[in-house]
Amino acid sequence: MRRIALLFAAIASAAFAGAVVIPSTCESALRRSMNGDAAWRMERTLAGSTKPLVSTGFVHTVAGEGIVWEVRWPFPSKVTMSTNSMTFVDDEGTRTRPLSEMPHYEDIRRETDRFLAGNPEAFDGAFRVDTLFTDDGRWKLIFVPEARAVKRIASSFELVGDRMLERALIRSPDGSVTTIVFTDLGIRNGEGTDRK
Repeated sequence: MRRIALLFAAIASAAFAGAVVIPSTCESALRRSMNGDAAWRMERTLAGSTKPLVSTGFVHTVAGEGIVWEVRWPFPSKVTMSTNSMTFVDDEGTRTRPLSEMPHYEDIRRETDRFLAGNPEAFDGAFRVDTLFTDDGRWKLIFVPEARAVKRIASSFELVGDRMLERALIRSPDGSVTTIVFTDLGIRNGEGTDRK
């Protein structure tokens, strides 16, 4: 879950300006992604392995309020990160832990909240970002962690999209690679979800 939390911190740092400079098309797409929902399919290939571990689920984000990461297959579970706690729901029941007991998550959440509250320096120095545009008009952002604590968790994050975030690739220092493809992308309006 640390990689997923950092992924959303990277998205927030790019979406809400100041910490990194990216084209406005990317920024707009990421802002929409931070206030929406999507189905996802994740493949994690461990170092030395050729067959990925696969899971599917749903993510629900509300800018400034939290993230719900729900695994639907192969083992149903749900993790909700709010402004001050994480709640885990699985076949063992429901457990809530304050973020203060989980320093990595607390730091990520605090900086993301500062960023969403308008502090453009919240993620300064955390990532180096490169922007590319593909032949089919999509954008790709490559985040390379600069902060030592982040470097221990991820070597890089790649985000690819058009109108919304469509794919994320997370490379870990241990050589594992996680690819997340987002589908059925939706953004929330005042009354529900607008589909892409």
